[in-house]
Amino acid sequence: MSFLSPVAEVSAPELAAGERVLVFDAAFANLTGALSGGVVLVAYALAIGAGPFAIGLLGAIPLVAQAAQLPALMLVERVRERKRIGVWTVTAARLVILAMALLPFVASPRYQLVGWSRRRRPSAR
Repeated sequence: MSFLSPVAEVSAPELAAGERVLVFDAAFANLTGALSGGVVLVAYALAIGAGPFAIGLLGAIPLVAQAAQLPALMLVERVRERKRIGVWTVTAARLVILAMALLPFVASPRYQLVGWSRRRRPSAR
């Protein structure tokens, strides 16, 4: 994994290629953030019967994520390999998003939305 090691200089073509990849990654990150959080996540939680406390916890996730920035900053300053740390953490974050996307399909029928379940759920009256 030597390609993740720091380099002394970056050429102009490498910089341009990195900028293109950065723009693509930023677009993907914003799209997945919009589709996996906020209103979509709250709507799914309400659809499976989440209460006010659970909805409040979902709303607190961004603040907790911001609190994780301080230990991450200390790790980057101590290890001094920002690129390697960034690649590993972003890969882990993308895998978590993939797992969240698959969760409604593999969860028990109680936690699936009506249209995705093979069995019909009893209607609530």
